[in-house]
Amino acid sequence: MRKTSRKRADWRREWRAQCRRQLDRPTLARIKYGFAWVHKPVLDDGPSRAFDSMGHIVAGVTKTCRRISVTESSAHGMPQSKFTPQQAVELADAFARHRVDYLFIGKSGAILLGYPAVTQDVDLFLPKDKANAQRVLKALAALGFEISALVRRKILRGADFIQLKNGPFDLDLTHAPDGIESFPAAKSRSVVHDGFPVANLRDIIASKRASGRQRDLLDLPLLEEFRREYERRHTPPIETAREKALRRPAAKRRSAR
Repeated sequence: MRKTSRKRADWRREWRAQCRRQLDRPTLARIKYGFAWVHKPVLDDGPSRAFDSMGHIVAGVTKTCRRISVTESSAHGMPQSKFTPQQAVELADAFARHRVDYLFIGKSGAILLGYPAVTQDVDLFLPKDKANAQRVLKALAALGFEISALVRRKILRGADFIQLKNGPFDLDLTHAPDGIESFPAAKSRSVVHDGFPVANLRDIIASKRASGRQRDLLDLPLLEEFRREYERRHTPPIETAREKALRRPAAKRRSAR
């Protein structure tokens, strides 16, 4: 029993040390080593996929799996599409230039904040807003994405999940991530990290927990340990009563007298 407790303490200590090292690295270095490309059968077998709801994702993948074998879905000859630091800068620039409202979310968002992990997905959270969707389409075209008429309609409609693979890198767009009540609420808690708007780490964790997917649940202990290290560095200092009073509008201060 004592040996088991010691092992648990050891992995936490080692993981926290790794988190601290990653937090010390510049953002573009985190991107360079945090994104890799690995072929995913079914989901990677086409230029794009769009689902009106998260339930449709499960149904669609299950249906396709019944029709094909793993051998038929092998990655031979498939182009790699790793997300590079330069592409990250270009994405942020294009979205800013076209005034797109968005947040990095999921593991890609956590990596931008310093989470020491690897993913192949670039996940963006978008509001269900037609004007914003039109700006998204312009920004994606500027980045070199080829958008079919069907996917264009899905983006304008705000489908829950849209996977784009017909561009310089793979991009997942979500309008309704699990565990987050709304885009405005998430944006109010978000951070802008070196020019990248990122969902609050607690929202990223809540979304992974609410998804119920086994791979997301496995990430939770590591994400929670990372959150403690991240918040230790980024938690704002506690205000004194005097500082809080000085922040209050003058009218409120007069009425309190």
